Amino acid sequence: MVRFFDTAAAAHHCDEEEDLFPALIASVPRQDLEATRSLVARLRADHVRLGALWRDMRRQLVLLAAVGSRGLAASQAAEFRQAYERHIAIEESEVLPLAQRVLGATSVAAIGAHMAQRRGVRRVAA
Repeated sequence: MVRFFDTAAAAHHCDEEEDLFPALIASVPRQDLEATRSLVARLRADHVRLGALWRDMRRQLVLLAAVGSRGLAASQAAEFRQAYERHIAIEESEVLPLAQRVLGATSVAAIGAHMAQRRGVRRVAA
């Protein structure tokens, strides 16, 4: 769990922050720009909050693994899970449909290339 949230979740947030969000803002029709900026701001705020929740929970998990500490409260784990569930629900219900509507194949390919590069994966041409 620690490795996943230290690597994959962190890379996912970077994917959004550095690639997806700027592409959405650049591509969305003018009449949707303010709503898109608001959505992006809300998700960026989520990333900050999720990061803080993770750092707190990570310390407890590492201690638990090292010495069998019982410092991780069920409420702490539940808050983390619920925050991620809300964030993912917004991504699936709002961000992905918006991306499918406004991003062209070139933008999607560029985002995919950056995602692969971020993870050290060599992409094979389709």
